[in-house]
Amino acid sequence: MMEPIVSIIVPIYKAEEVIKRCVESIRNQSYTRLEIILVDDGSPDSCGIFCDHIAKKDGRIIVVHKQNEGVSAARNTGIQVANGKYVQFVDSDDYISTDYISRQVAKIEENNADILICGYVSIKNDEMEIRNLIEKKYESLIEFHHEFLNLYNGWFINAVWNKMFRRELIQCNFNESMSVGEDLLFNLDYLKKCKRILLSDITGYYYTVAQNLSLARIYDIKRIELVIFLHNRVVEFCNQLGDYLNNEIIQDKVFATQIRLYIVNLIRVNSISKHDKIEIINHAIHNKIVINGFKVPGLKKEELLLKHLMKFKNGRLLYEILKRIIKH
Repeated sequence: MMEPIVSIIVPIYKAEEVIKRCVESIRNQSYTRLEIILVDDGSPDSCGIFCDHIAKKDGRIIVVHKQNEGVSAARNTGIQVANGKYVQFVDSDDYISTDYISRQVAKIEENNADILICGYVSIKNDEMEIRNLIEKKYESLIEFHHEFLNLYNGWFINAVWNKMFRRELIQCNFNESMSVGEDLLFNLDYLKKCKRILLSDITGYYYTVAQNLSLARIYDIKRIELVIFLHNRVVEFCNQLGDYLNNEIIQDKVFATQIRLYIVNLIRVNSISKHDKIEIINHAIHNKIVINGFKVPGLKKEELLLKHLMKFKNGRLLYEILKRIIKH
């Protein structure tokens, strides 16, 4: 019996310094039944030339050149082109171990799983952190609901690149209007189609944490609306899976972390006046959804500090205290 084809989709934009490492790690897989889809998202550097050049060396490579519309549109294009039984996403600044796809296919085929969720290796400032998972199999989505929040709060649900999907079950697209959280929404929609879910102890994906992003790039005054929207989607997903409605608070620790980062980056950014910063903070700490989001147990000390300061419902006080802490 012939081994199934795996379609590996790589969205590419301004990645000329790292794209070769990424693509070579895919080409060098011990599992050879691959369809390597390189989507050049209108990259202004030499990435497009590299893709065309490497495609001439490897017949498994399909290159798609398109105008720049963002990573979600690039992935959607890759899905449209894909012909494999399984789909794996790899970001252009990341790379995979030589046996990664081989081990994934063996696991997903052996267990007839609809999705394989793996651990990964996080790389930040040249330091590696192995994020392990214990292998478990769930025979239904309802059975999986007890594990879902643990995985979500542990940052195993939030991305697409640590998973292998069945192409036939991909009936949703990445939201092209979002720059943050599009992976999470895709995963939530896909999980609803799954009957058998497998967690794996495989950690062959090397995720490179982005460094040196300017505050102007990462800060958006409307980001809190997006964070609340994503939190509501997680709550909605949980309530669909199990009897969470009897619990007032869904334990979404990611939400508290995102709110903290939103406020801290707001204080740091220079393009907004102090007066406006305090007004924005006041609005946030009086929001009922935000207040409830900090009622979950097991918060990190940074979130616990913010939770304590929020009790005073004083944006100016919170601003002044956090600003002093940030300076030190």
